[in-house]
Amino acid sequence: MNKPSFFQERRRARRERGQATILALGALIFLTVMTLGVFNVQQASHSKQKVMNAADGGAYAAASTLARDMNYMAYTNRAMVANHVAVGQVVSLVSLTQNLGQLSRNAATVMRVIGLVPGLQALQGLATALERVDNLIDRLPPMMTPFIAFETAIIEALSGSQLAVRGLTIVDAKSNVDDVIRANDPHAIWDISVGGALATAASLDTFISYSRQRRNNNNQAYDRFRNVVNDSRDNFTRDRRWLIFRGGSNMRENNETWTGLDGAEINLFLTRIYLSWGGAETGTNTWNRGSQSYGGLARRTANRAFNARQKMNGGYQGIRPYFDLRSFNRNDDLKESPPIVVAASKRLNRASDPKSQLSDTALGTGQADGAFRLPTGRNNAVAVAASQVYFHRPYRSYESVNDAQHLRNRYYSGGEYANLFSPYWQARLTDVPLAAIGALQAFD
Repeated sequence: MNKPSFFQERRRARRERGQATILALGALIFLTVMTLGVFNVQQASHSKQKVMNAADGGAYAAASTLARDMNYMAYTNRAMVANHVAVGQVVSLVSLTQNLGQLSRNAATVMRVIGLVPGLQALQGLATALERVDNLIDRLPPMMTPFIAFETAIIEALSGSQLAVRGLTIVDAKSNVDDVIRANDPHAIWDISVGGALATAASLDTFISYSRQRRNNNNQAYDRFRNVVNDSRDNFTRDRRWLIFRGGSNMRENNETWTGLDGAEINLFLTRIYLSWGGAETGTNTWNRGSQSYGGLARRTANRAFNARQKMNGGYQGIRPYFDLRSFNRNDDLKESPPIVVAASKRLNRASDPKSQLSDTALGTGQADGAFRLPTGRNNAVAVAASQVYFHRPYRSYESVNDAQHLRNRYYSGGEYANLFSPYWQARLTDVPLAAIGALQAFD
């Protein structure tokens, strides 16, 4: 076989020259594309993470706003309970003094009779002094009426403030969510497109229905409030027992009246001597003393005290509209609210956000974006998060469980059932409902 000549070798080398350059150029293009791809994925992930943080922050802000609202309802409910009890204290004071006035009258009558006996005329002067005491006692009820009117005005103001605060809470929640989302990512927004709107509607239902205003057409709700009021009475109002004296005051079953009954009794062997009786009442007029206990007062004395009760007018209307949970079941089902869902979205490849785009602008080449710009999978980065409010009162063994027995149970390790009478509502993130995820995937 003939060996190639020198000139043939030179021509072959000249033909193969440049192949390595082509391979190197191809490798460079491949590496450039891979680098841009990695950069694209990293920046998209960065944008997605920022949107996720924004959604988490927005959801937590919404739950925190609702928790603050519910704690306000708890504080104002407690304040209304305290003012109702204050009305009961006024009624108790008047009832007790009416009983003492009756005792003074009865004692004065006895002394008038005994004073007719020769040598005991000095008792006539004592009878006169007791009658003057009775006259002074008769002046007390009109003096106490302004206090009842004052307490009633406070109750009305607290009741009205709850409805106003709930309306402001809904508006404030929107503002807080918007502010927190923008604070986490200035280019993210609260997504209220079709899917986001469905999630927002479900969350708004949590604000409206998980706790709501109870009005006088709901006897069960007013009975619950009355039970808490009666549980919260001080010892003087609940049970006035001292020597021969008995008495007590109750918010009545009609939820509109306070009645206080007092008496003095002596038990001698099998005989009971009724020395005096008296009572007081404010609110809607009642026709009988009901089945409630009045400090162990005997039935006959209680009936006499009820018939002789002093009626006081002060505009007291009893329990007023207040906010409470949607159910009064004494279990753990209502210790946490339904999820509050917030969706946040952000446009990818924004010219004003270099960190989220892959272009000449992002790379700082100084050139206009060209056709080689790598596309993203979608135009928006969307994240969804959920939160809820929950109730938890720490159990303290040294605290009495009888002060609010309709809210607490000595056998309940959680300390207290969920309610809107104790301000122990908090916020936390929770799992996103599948329905909310489906709505976002279907419409966004």
